[in-house]
Amino acid sequence: MLKGHDILVLSDDWGRHQFSCQHIVERLLPFNRVLWVNTIGFRTIKLNRYDIRRALEKMQSWIRAKPARGNTVNPISNLHIINPVCLPFGGRKAVRLFNDLSVRHSIREQTLHLGIKNSILITTLPTAAGVTGTLGECLSVYYCVDDTSLWPGNDGDLMRW
Repeated sequence: MLKGHDILVLSDDWGRHQFSCQHIVERLLPFNRVLWVNTIGFRTIKLNRYDIRRALEKMQSWIRAKPARGNTVNPISNLHIINPVCLPFGGRKAVRLFNDLSVRHSIREQTLHLGIKNSILITTLPTAAGVTGTLGECLSVYYCVDDTSLWPGNDGDLMRW
């Protein structure tokens, strides 16, 4: 069992969908400190009730109870969650660049605040390629949970990028 490490996780929003990455992290939490980074999804945005509601939820997460050092909550001991501002339409180079900078800035600010150094980075997101290797992590792991380029509604080209 991995013990005594700081772990950065870039994945789907914590608690939104229970999936294998969250189950693994739940088992690591008693022995390691985890900074979970909620990030933007991959689906192509449509003008429907679900997407509009989801977009509003994401925007609220960016501003809700935001302390000076980042939007951190602690529902479980050793777990810290941040919600960097990320824009949809990541297939556009300028948007990808903005999202990478925003995620990188939010993580750096929070790791400084928490004193996290030499962390292990775990991501389930192909779109995290732009930040992997830039956060001072000692190890990066891409946990490929599925071929997200084939999911209905996802931007397959962005996932293969």
